[in-house]
Amino acid sequence: MGSVWKRKFEVFKKRLTNENNRTKMQFFFVYIIFSVVSFIMTVVNFMTGFMSLGYCTFAFGILNIINILCSVKAPIWERISHFLFGVEIVSLFSILLITGSPEGFSAIWIALLPAAGMLLYRMKHGTVLSLAMFIILVFFCWTPSGRSLLMFSYTESFLLRFPILYIVFYAVGLFFETIRSLTQKELNLSKEKYRRLSYTDQLTGLGNESLYLSRIDEIVKMIEAGRARFGVVFMDVNGVKATNDRFGHRFGCHLIVTAGKTLPQIFKTSFLFHVGGDEFVAIVLGDDYDHLSERIRQFDALLEYRMIKYENTELALSVARGYSIYRPGDKYNSVVQRADLDMYHNKKRIKAQYGIADR
Repeated sequence: MGSVWKRKFEVFKKRLTNENNRTKMQFFFVYIIFSVVSFIMTVVNFMTGFMSLGYCTFAFGILNIINILCSVKAPIWERISHFLFGVEIVSLFSILLITGSPEGFSAIWIALLPAAGMLLYRMKHGTVLSLAMFIILVFFCWTPSGRSLLMFSYTESFLLRFPILYIVFYAVGLFFETIRSLTQKELNLSKEKYRRLSYTDQLTGLGNESLYLSRIDEIVKMIEAGRARFGVVFMDVNGVKATNDRFGHRFGCHLIVTAGKTLPQIFKTSFLFHVGGDEFVAIVLGDDYDHLSERIRQFDALLEYRMIKYENTELALSVARGYSIYRPGDKYNSVVQRADLDMYHNKKRIKAQYGIADR
């Protein structure tokens, strides 16, 4: 049982590192907390004789239940709940300021709203919400028309200083939101860097075997959905071992790197992978698929056999290839097997034609 909860907690933590998930969860829990608090305060207000405030907190509780229901529906309803919650906050803010309920104590909560707004709505929308409330605050505290509407006898000193205090709390909220935003940005960059490293072959810059296996899963799903339209090209660099034995491993490595750097020039709309050793795979899609014969001719012209220079040494760069396209009824492995067989025949011809060593 403990291990189950531990796994659930790990999933929960992982979700929290995603900005959208965290925002959704924050709003959801705030709606729940405000609903509970609102209904508790409704009872307290009715018991202490603050009837009008009791009606307000009861209405606020009901609205938050509606927000909870909206937040678990489609994204558009979730955004509507965020907007409604902002309207509710501004409305309650105005009511508490006007009535001074209970006996001016609500001013403490009003002062905290800009910081809380930043936490929920982030910098852009939180600033808009805070600005709207600040305009209301200035109207009621610093204009004769606004003061005439106040039902609580705030002191002159309070009315003068309270908007300034509000700005201070906004600045605090802005400061911590800036820190959070920068931290989240660095976290996202680190996650993206880790993702690239985990799926990128460090030698050639192409996708590695892990990414290849992931792409296979995507292709299999396309086949099962009847939307498959792809080809596979298998490639193998010839004579790498012989080059290693004669000149050293960095020379054989250079052959592999050069082949890997050349493939994106040929296959521009395909998934390219270095799957280990001297082997490469291309899952051919899009324009490359539509012009596969032309791409193969280009491949042969660039990589079938040519001499390249590395550290003042002439090296033979030769890459065998085999290809096949998906046919209705095929499994992915069927396409791969045809491409592999085609590569075997191509390798045999190239070695015989150019006198390349078996390995």
